[in-house]
Amino acid sequence: MLVGDAKQAIVGFQGADARLAAALAAKRPETALTLDTNRRSVPSIMGYINDLGGGLFGDYAPLAAHRDAGTGVFIDVLRVSNKKATRKGEPLAKGCHHVAERIHALLAENREIVDRRTDTTRPLRPSDVAVLCRTHDKARTTPIA
Repeated sequence: MLVGDAKQAIVGFQGADARLAAALAAKRPETALTLDTNRRSVPSIMGYINDLGGGLFGDYAPLAAHRDAGTGVFIDVLRVSNKKATRKGEPLAKGCHHVAERIHALLAENREIVDRRTDTTRPLRPSDVAVLCRTHDKARTTPIA
């Protein structure tokens, strides 16, 4: 049995290659099953993901959300421009610095969220934050320092 999501490719940084699963599915199409439900996300997120997926993948099949609708903001989009150096020779801030500053600010707010496992409120934790990058290489080669 092989389980995976070729469109997500979350372990590509470890050398995983989604083409293997695609080749296996093409060889034995009668045994390949495609899920139609996302069990982690709420409808507002799945609407956004389905809109993106349709534009990114010609064969994208929209997924229904299994979870109930959540409350609050489901995505935080940062539009940034490089900061100007305050001192001569000081490097300009890069996008990753802005992302790190925003995550730090969110965590410092002591924002309450509903824990999906316990269905109780608790403060936002670093493990609740997901940062999406356009490519693995972009995430890997963007220095923080």
